Amino acid sequence: MRKILLFFIIAASIILVSCEDNLNPTGDYRESYTVNCVLRCDTSVQFVTITKAYQIEGTNPLDYKDDPFIKGAEVKIYYDDKVVLFNDTSIARTDTSRYNGQLNYYYAKNFKPEENKEYEIDVLLPNGRRLSSKTKTPTILEFIKQTSSLLITNEPIEQLSYYWKIMSNDVVYVPRLTFYYYKTVDGVKTKFRKQIPLRYEKQGGNTVAVYPKPDKHPYVFYDMDIVRKAFEEISNGDPYKGNYSIVSSTYFELMVLDENLSAYYSTSNSAYGEFSVKIDETDFSNITNGFGVFGSYIHQEIRVSFSEDFVNSFGYALVYN
Repeated sequence: MRKILLFFIIAASIILVSCEDNLNPTGDYRESYTVNCVLRCDTSVQFVTITKAYQIEGTNPLDYKDDPFIKGAEVKIYYDDKVVLFNDTSIARTDTSRYNGQLNYYYAKNFKPEENKEYEIDVLLPNGRRLSSKTKTPTILEFIKQTSSLLITNEPIEQLSYYWKIMSNDVVYVPRLTFYYYKTVDGVKTKFRKQIPLRYEKQGGNTVAVYPKPDKHPYVFYDMDIVRKAFEEISNGDPYKGNYSIVSSTYFELMVLDENLSAYYSTSNSAYGEFSVKIDETDFSNITNGFGVFGSYIHQEIRVSFSEDFVNSFGYALVYN
């Protein structure tokens, strides 16, 4: 029995040593390329980045200092019977904590995508490899004005509400409500913009604002106590409230993501709650023959105004656009 036990101990030791010798924490290197492009329907300048996979020495990927950007590729986007050719360029890199060289990218000017239209990207790399993908830009949606809070007054209400009509069940929306204000210091007025959060949370000893995340629901609600807190914050610690003035109107904004970006967000975010962690994180890609995301979004907005009595309740003045 002792001999049998000794045999198993020796055998297990050999297996463990063998596993340690063959273990490669970084895995085998595979040549692969990534294309990322998000078409914006609210601007006439579009951008594309192309990078390659790289092999690192050791286990820390941040030790790799060579920019993996691919230069000299032929980048085109097709739509209708037209083609847009992208040029590569570079600008000074502001963050040099990892890469010291120029920030490289591809761009196309005078190209403003239209809503509800299909676009196809085609990338031919210098080594002859071709990567491609398609996106269909979202359709412009309609806000439901009758049930949306377009005038914010000092009347006692529980929340602000914003509604819009669903155009697709596979589309994700990103809402944002902001306001503009002026602060006067030594006779000089400076304009600022502040986004209103959905709520505030305690993190450690700090109170942190939590803003709307991408969501499929065609509505969003802002608790009025939170709205008032956001307005009060701009003058925290300053007893001279007369130094602040609120611009009389702003916009409730909405980013409508296409199905590709919506799928990317849904795949990248856990459905188990914001405090849970996925250990089997899924990588989303819609690039043929490579990795990355080719998507699009549209930006929409609806005018929202503040009444004078609401603004005056904070001690601020109301200024008109």
